[in-house]
Amino acid sequence: MKRIREDAPDAEQIYSLYVVNRQGRLVGIITLKDIILANPNRKIGRMMDHKVMSVNAESDQEEVASLFKKYDLHALPVIDQYGTLIGIITFDDIIDVIGEEDTEDMYRFGGVKETEFTYFQTSSTKWARQRITWLLLLVVTGFISGFILERYEEALTTVVMLAFFIPVLMDSGGNAGTQAATVIVRGLATGEIVMAQALKVLRKEIMIALMVGVALAILTALRAVIMHSDYARLQ
Repeated sequence: MKRIREDAPDAEQIYSLYVVNRQGRLVGIITLKDIILANPNRKIGRMMDHKVMSVNAESDQEEVASLFKKYDLHALPVIDQYGTLIGIITFDDIIDVIGEEDTEDMYRFGGVKETEFTYFQTSSTKWARQRITWLLLLVVTGFISGFILERYEEALTTVVMLAFFIPVLMDSGGNAGTQAATVIVRGLATGEIVMAQALKVLRKEIMIALMVGVALAILTALRAVIMHSDYARLQ
């Protein structure tokens, strides 16, 4: 307790106390509450918890932020490659990191790379370069859709009723893409999905698309049958 009183004014936190051996290696953790309530003659080695969570000094900040969010931590000890305690990270340190990672995820969701400057500090040319790649991909996809419509131009001109379903296809396609992007970007942000699983994710999304597509196709087909009968009566 004397040591705690001496170090407390300059310490970031004193609620969790980390125990090291003579070589400075992290061996356990004990809370201030446990020390206050314990018998003064009891040894720290018998009271401490040997299962202490820590992070390496070379760990990625996103990984550390995920640990704080997952386990509701308020502090984490930092060790080097030899297990020597070299510092701690507190929750207030990681708040900025969480904000940065969330911002990066939002930019990623919109297909835009994050810049080191604010919106107005970044030139229009740089913003344009960052946005053009994703937009070009969407344009190419639009060309494919246009090719399909062109392929069935004769059917569209013969059966005008088919044109009524174009907005349905466009809206459902756009929403389906947004749903998939939201789920995958969120998975990347939480670490549930990693880039090495790209093919696995692609297979899963194809299966989901097939199931959802069949369900929507059945509903649309029923609407087409009803519309066709109504249209025939009007004729």
